[in-house]
Amino acid sequence: MRIKATGTGRFEQIALQSQFLREESKNKMAEKTKKGSKRLNVNISNALDSTLEGLAQREETNKSEILRKAIALFDLVVTEKEKGGKLIVIDENNNIKKEIIGL
Repeated sequence: MRIKATGTGRFEQIALQSQFLREESKNKMAEKTKKGSKRLNVNISNALDSTLEGLAQREETNKSEILRKAIALFDLVVTEKEKGGKLIVIDENNNIKKEIIGL
């Protein structure tokens, strides 16, 4: 969304400041990507995108952060599986609710 300055009122100053901060954030993200991150383009189904969006909203974060957490969790699962471990879900009384297989 582009904001056009039409005056010098408080609303216009806030709007311009907000636009500046968004642009600065984009520039910092681009700089960070150049320095120590990689940009990844992925094609996903609409259903998966909807799930990703829902998770991001529930966790009050963005899709990228959800994907970073998912990858970290999957790395943990694979590492433990290689050691002979299992992924289980337990309830508050330490009763096994589910064992996750096939990952």
